[in-house]
Amino acid sequence: MTNVVLPKNTTIIGESAFLTCSGLKAVSLPDSLIEIGEAAFCWCTNLKSICIPNNVKTIGARAFKSCLKLTSINIPETLTTIRHRTFFECHALTNIVIPGRVKEIESEAFYGCYNLKEVCCKAKIPPIGNLFMFSYGNGCKICVPSESLEAYKSADDWNKYFDCIVGYNLNG
Repeated sequence: MTNVVLPKNTTIIGESAFLTCSGLKAVSLPDSLIEIGEAAFCWCTNLKSICIPNNVKTIGARAFKSCLKLTSINIPETLTTIRHRTFFECHALTNIVIPGRVKEIESEAFYGCYNLKEVCCKAKIPPIGNLFMFSYGNGCKICVPSESLEAYKSADDWNKYFDCIVGYNLNG
């Protein structure tokens, strides 16, 4: 199985639904989808990209863990929490945009993403973080709204990434 097209009325991808489907390269998700279960795509080592519909409100822990070739993923605007190890060891990810509604980034959410070069966090108030939400020492730049720069640099757990955090203008 290399390509999957889910039916248009699918609302939930269950826990471990595609766990270890190493041949899976592409998945087409319907707009009706609202939930991706825990470990749903964990160890899909050849999955390269996936477009998550904006209706998705929940992505379970470890949903994309060890998707080693995942180069791009969009995080829907409706998401409020990025769960434990959701993108853990997604080695090929280089850029991530974290929507403004995200209120919490759980432990090791992006840990082991060693090629991650830029994280754009749109939230004006720093989400509740975790010391190991990102890997250290890979030269990753964390872009945050300019007016929130000092809040991020002083927020618990975000302050560990002090040297990586830079401000950007939301309007430009």
